[in-house]
Amino acid sequence: MEKKRIIQLSLVLLIFVLSYTVFYLYFYENDEVNLTDNQNLQRKQIIESTEVDNIIENLEYKSIDTQGNQYLLKSKSANESQENKNILFLTDVEAVINLLGREPIYINSNYAEYNKINYDTKFYDEVEVKYNDNNLNANNLDLSIKSNKAYIYNNILFANKNSSLEADVIDFNLLSGDTNINMFEEKDKIKIINK
Repeated sequence: MEKKRIIQLSLVLLIFVLSYTVFYLYFYENDEVNLTDNQNLQRKQIIESTEVDNIIENLEYKSIDTQGNQYLLKSKSANESQENKNILFLTDVEAVINLLGREPIYINSNYAEYNKINYDTKFYDEVEVKYNDNNLNANNLDLSIKSNKAYIYNNILFANKNSSLEADVIDFNLLSGDTNINMFEEKDKIKIINK
């Protein structure tokens, strides 16, 4: 009798585990995109609600690494974070990355979050990237100067004279040019149109 009960409990537990797994794999929606949109809205509200005394106008940062690569960041205005004095919230942002032996990379966005210590910059809201004849638009771009990587995500539209592409995520190595393009959901497909 006890053996029969153990088998029944095991089957019931197995059914619950399988049901949860099926639900998670097929019916659970990833809220990552909405979360980042909410984070962007919160950042905008921080910038807009900061007192006038903390505003820095016409800000410009320039850094050069040991290999001679340059990073120039300009902003019409900036507010210092109240939680971390090394973080600046920027508006009307322009950036130029000059890598030795390569064409410059131009980045524009409505807003950005800049770390004064490691120069990492999180661009958001109408991000536009221009490199050679390539144009890229997205909601977000996280730039890590130390690791020479750009992580571009949310509503990516890429175009050049040969093709256009729609994707969710692009990992880009600034030095090697290695690129990894993905979607948030495995079932979704990257859209490529050759001209």
